[in-house]
Parts: sequence; C-alpha cells; structure tokens
Amino acid sequence: MPSAFYLAGGVPKRGQQEQERQTFQNIFQEFDSELMAEAFNIPSETVRKMQSEENRRGLIVNVRERMGFIRPDEEQEQEQWGGQSDNGIEESYCTMKIRTNIENRRDTDIYSRQAGKVNVVDRHKLPLLKYMDMSAERGRLYQVKYASNLLVSKTGQKN
Repeated sequence: MPSAFYLAGGVPKRGQQEQERQTFQNIFQEFDSELMAEAFNIPSETVRKMQSEENRRGLIVNVRERMGFIRPDEEQEQEQWGGQSDNGIEESYCTMKIRTNIENRRDTDIYSRQAGKVNVVDRHKLPLLKYMDMSAERGRLYQVKYASNLLVSKTGQKN
C-alpha cells in the first residue's frame, strides 16, 4: 500500500457523502499567522495562503514501494569508523545536507556592531563534516578606529 505525504501535514478528511471530493487537513491552520510569518520570515499573505482551507494541493509525494535506506554491513561500518558507537540514525547519510552558504546572515555565530561578524560551519550545521573531520570559518571584521588595549589569545587561557 502506498505511503502518502502531505505538504501541510494531516490526514485526509471525508465529507458527509463518500462521493464527495476528498479534502485535506492543514496543520498550519492551527498556528497564529503573524507568528508563522515571523518564524518563517515570509509575508503574512503567504502564510494566509498556506493556511487557507481552499488549498486543494492534496498529495504531494506518493511512494508506491516500501521505503528503505542504504546501510553498510555492521562489521564494515565498525571497521570504517574505528568502532565508534553510533546513535542509530546513520540512514541520514542518504539525506544528509552537503551544501551550505557560509555567507548566510541568519547563520552568523558571533556578531558585534563595533567589531563585525564570524560565521562557522561545523558538523552541527553541515553533518557531512563530522566524517571528514573538517570545519570552516569566515569572518568580516571592521577596521579598528581606536584601541587602548589589545589582547591576543592562542590557547584560550589568559596569562
């Protein structure tokens, strides 16, 4: 039996008569439109369209066969990762995010109006980096106009 996925969640509702056209519940209808507009950073009108009961998009993806994930043999996996214990969600390899924009203003890790900003991409933002043992940083620091003290730290400890 096929699995059905709905754009806005929910399960199909049937009308009073079986012949009546099938309508779909919309999980977005339960949330405040202004709150959603702010959370998704989209116009309120777009949120109202998403929440509309007149929305007849219905099924978006219909999976005809059983879903499965490619996974290496346990022995091969332990050999590859040096016996590290995993948390059981290695299926996410297939759906893992492999690209990110280090310039994205919303993802700024450190920001100061006087100093500038620093963006860091690590295994939390890009899970693929966990297996490559890598990370990346991008900083945009403003030119110093004046300074009375300068502190440089290489080891994280103050001498």
